[in-house]
Amino acid sequence: MSVDNTYLDAISTAINYSSEKTDRTGTGTLSTHCVPLQYDVRGFNIPLLQSKKLIYTNKVIDSSLFKELKWYLLGSGSNKDLLDMGVKFWSEWATDENHLGPLYGFQWRKWPAMITDFSQLQKVPNYYGIELPTATKEQIQECKAYCKSRLRSNQVLSRYETEWIVVIQTCADDERYTIDPSWLNYDVFAHDMQYMVGYHNIVKNVFVNGNWYLSPEYFNCKHFSKNTSAFVPRDNFEFTPNNLQSDYCLRPRLYHDQFVDLIDNMRCDPFSRRLIINSWNVGMLHDMQLPPCHFTFQLLNKDIDGVTHTSLNLIMRSNDVCLGHPFNIAQYAMLLFVICKLCGTQPDKLYFYGGDFHIYKNHTSLFNEQVNHYNSENFIETSPVKMLFNHPNPTSINYCRFDFMDLLQIDFDDKDYMCVKRPHFKYPVAV
Repeated sequence: MSVDNTYLDAISTAINYSSEKTDRTGTGTLSTHCVPLQYDVRGFNIPLLQSKKLIYTNKVIDSSLFKELKWYLLGSGSNKDLLDMGVKFWSEWATDENHLGPLYGFQWRKWPAMITDFSQLQKVPNYYGIELPTATKEQIQECKAYCKSRLRSNQVLSRYETEWIVVIQTCADDERYTIDPSWLNYDVFAHDMQYMVGYHNIVKNVFVNGNWYLSPEYFNCKHFSKNTSAFVPRDNFEFTPNNLQSDYCLRPRLYHDQFVDLIDNMRCDPFSRRLIINSWNVGMLHDMQLPPCHFTFQLLNKDIDGVTHTSLNLIMRSNDVCLGHPFNIAQYAMLLFVICKLCGTQPDKLYFYGGDFHIYKNHTSLFNEQVNHYNSENFIETSPVKMLFNHPNPTSINYCRFDFMDLLQIDFDDKDYMCVKRPHFKYPVAV
């Protein structure tokens, strides 16, 4: 059964057995409960709908759909990062400062943890393996002069600004320290610091007392940037000597990188029933602009003729079937493919389980048009889009990097799919 057939049949059936509900947005929905679906994703074929237009760029790799997945894996909760990629659809929920809060990818990569015993941590120089963007000495000294003028102005400085000035002075006075050029701009620094390790679970509540400070030493480096710095306590926090030949250093754990743990565990025990990532962090829901809809997923492996095949089971508390579902299944298929490549397995099935599976009332007429188009002689079905990985050895990629996706050299075989002009059913967003 084709992707569109599975999708459209499921919604049509759900509508027939639905009940009317009021909702948070006041739009009204036709809702049904506990809907299970499955999509065949063997061969790295993405379950992209063909009955409506989903890709608004010339290639899938430039699409909002793919860029949002990269944003998740960066561990960001910032709408600014999305806007920098050209993705605008989260702006409806963002604050005036472009914050979305610690949702989705932030929880995947930076789930806050209480300080624990020493554990192995990937070193930043090794986990990047490339030269980091670095401001010049002249740029740093110029910024230091600006900081001095701010200090002489006798204005009351915010805690953020004080922290920024300390970082700039450190880099100016000690040549061992470097800094990302973007951090010479205070506004960028103030934005980035709210998404760094140690901020939400520790700094946010005790920031005023100055017992925590920003340090790249936590990651065993001396480069200040949003991915190489963390907030650490001034007292009782030990940086142990490191073996320079090792890829790891020992540090008290400040956060859980669920994605790294997932890959590590799958490589060690592929048939474990504990290969799960969860975004539903109860203690941080109030900080999120929108609680996660797709809040957990599980990997399930089986052996077929000596080859490990991996399926992904996605569970959603709430699913907007016309706007959300097509994106969700395509993105989680791509996520599954990335995981398969990192672990050396083959993709099998994408399972979906929707708690509240609903269609907004103002979407029903457009949905009927989409069904009619699918059943008409004007509908053209092409070969599916295949996800490609051009790196010669993806299992060697260091997935501890927040931006590891750039190393996989991803591309898509999408020529057939993109050559067909599909109707644009513009479903309105309920905010």
